[in-house]
Amino acid sequence: SSPSVLQALAPFELVKYNVEEDQPERDERGLCIPVAPGETGLLVIKITKQTPFHGYAGDSQKTQKKILRNVLAPGDVFFNSGDLLMVDHQRFIYFQDRVGDTFR
Repeated sequence: SSPSVLQALAPFELVKYNVEEDQPERDERGLCIPVAPGETGLLVIKITKQTPFHGYAGDSQKTQKKILRNVLAPGDVFFNSGDLLMVDHQRFIYFQDRVGDTFR
């Protein structure tokens, strides 16, 4: 399905990610930087009533690491999927990699 259909179900964004620092890149305002079509970015999903993130049972530190604040606007909250994806100019989505301390 197209990203626009997915956006309606679970608002998401692909943002620039610094693999060496293991965190999203931010602009001078402290907000994450969306990638252009054809660029690889970190998949972040907006946390809302329709798309909640209840966290990891018994691991509040791991839960907090997955929550990103001030992503596209001050005060917004997103879930860090840990997935690097790319959307091409025809709006096809491609998995590229996982970030962090995952088994490869």
